[in-house]
Amino acid sequence: MRRSRVSLQQYFALADRRHAQRRTLRKRDDHESHDGDQTGRPWDEKLVALRPEGFPLTASLQLTRDEAAFLLDRWTLKHRDSLLTRLAHDLAKGAAVSDAAQIWMHPDGEQFPSAIRSLIADAHRLSVLIRGAALLYNLELARLAPRRENIIDERAPELAAWAEEELPLCAGWDLDSFWGRVVGKGHTITKPTQDFVRNWLFLALREHKGVAESSDCRQLIRSRESSIKIGGNRSRFENTAARAQWSGKAGLVPLNYRWPVARDFLREWHDGWIAA
Repeated sequence: MRRSRVSLQQYFALADRRHAQRRTLRKRDDHESHDGDQTGRPWDEKLVALRPEGFPLTASLQLTRDEAAFLLDRWTLKHRDSLLTRLAHDLAKGAAVSDAAQIWMHPDGEQFPSAIRSLIADAHRLSVLIRGAALLYNLELARLAPRRENIIDERAPELAAWAEEELPLCAGWDLDSFWGRVVGKGHTITKPTQDFVRNWLFLALREHKGVAESSDCRQLIRSRESSIKIGGNRSRFENTAARAQWSGKAGLVPLNYRWPVARDFLREWHDGWIAA
């Protein structure tokens, strides 16, 4: 929709210059307006045409049918193979909006393309694996002086249940294939992070029900904290002031990969799609 690839600050600078200079609109050979030479318009002309009368005073965050159709057209053109586009097309054909708490709980998950199913399976395993690390992390902190018995009484059985009920999902996980699917795809996954995931997976599966008392597992969690919070003695394992502010629930919110945001976004889009 915004056609110029610039930062927000650069966009507003360009907008200021447009208003001040009223530059002449030019068209290139493809008869489309461009902003690369600072003479075109940054917004898709179809989007501009959808502005309500009296804009911006009459603007609303509630989508109209035409606006929803425009979004679907742009998603299809620019991100044809994305899961968001697929789900939007399903909704357009009459599918129900899913209330699934996690994307791997989506009722139509088995119908997703195989590549997307593989990524979702990876996402589920990683969420499970990291939750176990967070449980042990909080348990280890609670064991330090002064001991937080109330937190130990909560985290210890949760970790035991995790090892028994959730961890088996990660057995046989091919991490090499996983890294191949996600590394270099527009975000950075550092080597230390990869090493931690690999080591934690190996140790957790090896120790299984004994993970809470495993010296190797406990040391790995402590080392990870120290490697992340370097400088200034910021590790909660070493800094009593930082530990005093700790709630006992650090990192326990499951990874959801912004699915709740996408789910709500699709619901709002669908409301516009079915609007009269």
